[in-house]
Amino acid sequence: MRVLHLNAEELLRRAQQKVGLSDLGYEFSHEGFSILHEAYETEARLSLTGRLMTRHQSVRLLCNRLRIEEALKRNPGVATLPVIRPVFITGLPRSGTTLLHRLLAQDPAHRAPLSWELFYPVPAPTREWIMGDTRIAKVDIMLRGFNRITPDLRIAHEVGTRLPEECITIFSHTFLSFVFTFSHHVPSYRAWLERQDLTPAYAFHRLFLQYLQSGWTAERWVLKAPAHLFGLSALLAIYPDAHIIQTHRDPLAVAPSFASFTVAMRRALSSVVEPVAVARDQAQLWARAVDHAIRFRDSKPRSSAQFCDVAYRDLIDDPMGTVRRIYGQFHLPLTETAQSAMRHFLMRDGSRRRTPHAYALEEFGLNRREEERRYAFYCQRFDVAPEIAR
Repeated sequence: MRVLHLNAEELLRRAQQKVGLSDLGYEFSHEGFSILHEAYETEARLSLTGRLMTRHQSVRLLCNRLRIEEALKRNPGVATLPVIRPVFITGLPRSGTTLLHRLLAQDPAHRAPLSWELFYPVPAPTREWIMGDTRIAKVDIMLRGFNRITPDLRIAHEVGTRLPEECITIFSHTFLSFVFTFSHHVPSYRAWLERQDLTPAYAFHRLFLQYLQSGWTAERWVLKAPAHLFGLSALLAIYPDAHIIQTHRDPLAVAPSFASFTVAMRRALSSVVEPVAVARDQAQLWARAVDHAIRFRDSKPRSSAQFCDVAYRDLIDDPMGTVRRIYGQFHLPLTETAQSAMRHFLMRDGSRRRTPHAYALEEFGLNRREEERRYAFYCQRFDVAPEIAR
């Protein structure tokens, strides 16, 4: 079944032939691309559906990358467009990053990347064209199909064609991205990735935003991804004026939730998924992520004013108060129009929100005392309040 192969070189040739282009740009990691696809073949235990979807994703990402590089060559001025004081939201998964991202995106001064733009960014969308853009319908069909085979994911994390989405997807075009490690069991690729300098990924991230805003722009971008915890040094190297919000929540309350999310995602693609192994692996990964963020922040005291820490409970109990505190710390104007849009969003979002299923640590083979020790430094450093009895 040659059509289902995941050979890196052949997939690259296929994408280049499809669009008639060959230059992937200097930020593209050929090594990462090769290691990832070797891991797909030898470690991921992909199902037939998983092979088809993974192959389609790789070709799509390559085609996007080739087209963006060509567009930048034709209009080099795009790379000089200012990206001023972008707001990045990060923190442990399930700690309120999505809610805060979509809340801040209601401000008319802000622009957040939408799902469909991340799937098919070329040509750069414009305000005039967006209503009739056929790419929106195409992505809508894709997402509805994926939701049918992963109903648990839809409950845990609403994905919509026109909804703001994690900007980690942008990194996928460089093949220096943690997104592949969440959707697939690829330990060799992740071990390689954790040793890499992520600056090229953030450099492309900036080019991607510049390209999108060449169609239309707003005063600032608002972006989010938990995986930014691993890349704070590279993030500030590329975006020295960035504002960074880090959300905080009891790791023992969220560990089984993000383990369940990862299991559900992988079951859509792989024939064998081991929930206990996934849970332990994710607990270790995110403990390393928060420790990495702590070490970076403590090593850069001059950057402390660029960080705003937000407790999950404060966000849930008083979202508008939290917003006002964020805007105040970063000296951003909070207009009445923005506040009205945010309040309307909260009313609408609250009417749709369901009580999530409360997963227990023990359901995923996680030991309560072990997890307490694993995250003790993080909880002490940020005074994270416990949500479950110790």
